[in-house]
Amino acid sequence: MARATRAGLGQIASAIEDIRASASAAERQVTISCTIGMATYWLMPRLSGFYARFPDAMVSVQTPPSDMPAFSAGIDIALRYGPRPWDDGETVKLFDERAFPVGRPDRIATLEGALGTLRSVPLIHVTTPKASHWPEWRDYLEAKGIGAADRQRQTFDNYVQATQAALDGYGIMLGWRSIHEAMLAESRLAALPNGDHDFGTSYWATAVRNRSQNMLVSGFLDWVSQAGEDFDRNGNAVA
Repeated sequence: MARATRAGLGQIASAIEDIRASASAAERQVTISCTIGMATYWLMPRLSGFYARFPDAMVSVQTPPSDMPAFSAGIDIALRYGPRPWDDGETVKLFDERAFPVGRPDRIATLEGALGTLRSVPLIHVTTPKASHWPEWRDYLEAKGIGAADRQRQTFDNYVQATQAALDGYGIMLGWRSIHEAMLAESRLAALPNGDHDFGTSYWATAVRNRSQNMLVSGFLDWVSQAGEDFDRNGNAVA
């Protein structure tokens, strides 16, 4: 009985330590939901700034396959694109988005700065759910008063694949500040002169309603809000 009791108490003590470790890890983790393009090209290059403030933190980034970040079990903050703030939590504006045709510099040069030439060049298309608010080539060409494209389009289901196709010189894609400004600064891609268009959309960060109960969630929302303001003001400089 003594041996069994000691063994049982040892297992209980081990279970208690596991629970404490899990609780401690949960307090040090913040889980973010955003699109794969936002995660890859905007958020990840900036995360070192957050870790500098919270060196013991752990950031988990979830990229939903639907390309529509939303709250679900375990999500603390959602970074989302759209025309207006969300009302399912505390929301702050990160930065204004803009669209512009981008491609490899040699491909952009062949367009000679003329928007109308977009009708006759290969266009790279990204399919997104209608509810995600992302405009497509059709919306851009209509907004600029250009007719429908004549050439066949290459189609991808996310901006990472489409961006790689543009870098490889397969065509022109509709670019975005959050995704392509760093590549433009590095001259890996070029934007069509005078091709910028404002669809009246922005990026927003929304935290769960009880974020004040988790100091790390609160800290991340404050940090990402400042990072967004810096991006809006200074372009793609990473602080």
